[in-house]
Amino acid sequence: MWAKTVVYCARYQEDDARGVLAFQMELGNSPDAGGSSRDRRFELVGDKLTLYPTPLPAGVTEWSVRLQRVRP
Repeated sequence: MWAKTVVYCARYQEDDARGVLAFQMELGNSPDAGGSSRDRRFELVGDKLTLYPTPLPAGVTEWSVRLQRVRP
């Protein structure tokens, strides 16, 4: 199984017309990440958010990031 740690700090907003979350990168794994943008298709069901990063790295056929809200 392929695994990679991806870390970044970004502001985001929902772009309803395109059906994506648009991330404005501030910091990331690579020095040139700051100032770039990334669009992620997403699915929100209840307290679960799934992001679908694109483009996919070479050799990767599927990639998703699943987040779940934690309630007190």
